[in-house]
Amino acid sequence: MSTERGLLSSEVSRWLRAQPALTGAASPLVRADLPGDPVSLFLDWIGKAATAGMPEPHVATLATVDEDGMPDARSRILRGVDERGWAFRNRVEFWQGSPDRDHTRIVYERTDAGWARTVTPWTG
Repeated sequence: MSTERGLLSSEVSRWLRAQPALTGAASPLVRADLPGDPVSLFLDWIGKAATAGMPEPHVATLATVDEDGMPDARSRILRGVDERGWAFRNRVEFWQGSPDRDHTRIVYERTDAGWARTVTPWTG
């Protein structure tokens, strides 16, 4: 029985990896065009998503960890954002997927001097 389960698991894994992902076309990213603060990027991206007819562009995934390091993620409807940022601390992360799975993460973290930005793994 465990051999059958292992074979089935292996087949399912291959099948899952073969499924198309993120088949839409994202706008090209130009590092020099990224703003210094996440609110500007957010307003640009949510505006483009709404204009393109993306369903529920105002829904975000909020992920936190507890004192033991156990993650918890849930979807939330965003009610507001301003120059101070969002109503929670775990940084602001934008994730742009790519069909070739070479995804880009744009991470803004609050510092005493404002916002620090890192972009990984994209090198464009």
